[in-house]
Amino acid sequence: MERIGDHSRTGLDEVDDSLARDESERLGGLDMIGNILQMRAHARARAREMVDSPLNEPEFEVDGVSTNESGNRGIKMDLGRESVAWAPCYIGEKTVLGRNISVGCLTHIGREVQIQNRTRIQGGAYIADLCVVGEDVFIGPNATLLNDRYPPSGDSKFWQSVTIEANVIIGGGATILPGVTIGTSAVVAAGAVVTRDVPAAEVWAGVPASKIMTRAEYNQRSIDFRSEFCDES
Repeated sequence: MERIGDHSRTGLDEVDDSLARDESERLGGLDMIGNILQMRAHARARAREMVDSPLNEPEFEVDGVSTNESGNRGIKMDLGRESVAWAPCYIGEKTVLGRNISVGCLTHIGREVQIQNRTRIQGGAYIADLCVVGEDVFIGPNATLLNDRYPPSGDSKFWQSVTIEANVIIGGGATILPGVTIGTSAVVAAGAVVTRDVPAAEVWAGVPASKIMTRAEYNQRSIDFRSEFCDES
């Protein structure tokens, strides 16, 4: 199992400690303050031991800009082969990443997942174990690819992986149910729930999702929108 960017946040720690003191005083348990803070310190130390990441250091330098644990700047992690992830996020064991991939902050990528070249995964996305994602795919924020049709099965032999073929667009907040294949160049609209296979070059939306247009129509609408937007500005 590989964890990326799990690290303590000094500002929040101080708030927690302050609240602990206030609560202890309110309850009249002043003698418990030391024990509470000691337990918190022990838990944080244990967490740092469990997470083998350079992000446990109090300061980092990203693109020449120095930041600390309480800063707002995201931390860019080099995954090799021109691929990057923005911490914190999770990438499971035996997952295979292609070249020039971007993984957004708070993304969960499960075990034995395959993600091919030039795919973009935005923050908060969830990709379950065993899923397959093709080349040049865009997965929007908080999109979900599932593998367990009747959860919790408790046994991977019942899992059905999602397959996303090349050049697919998955909108933000969309959910793809287990065993579904999204065909080449298809588009799944934001918030859609896909319960069955989506044919190539079609755009599906709704709950449950169904076809609303072709990819060619979608591309033309995108061109028209950008042209109108530029004219207005």
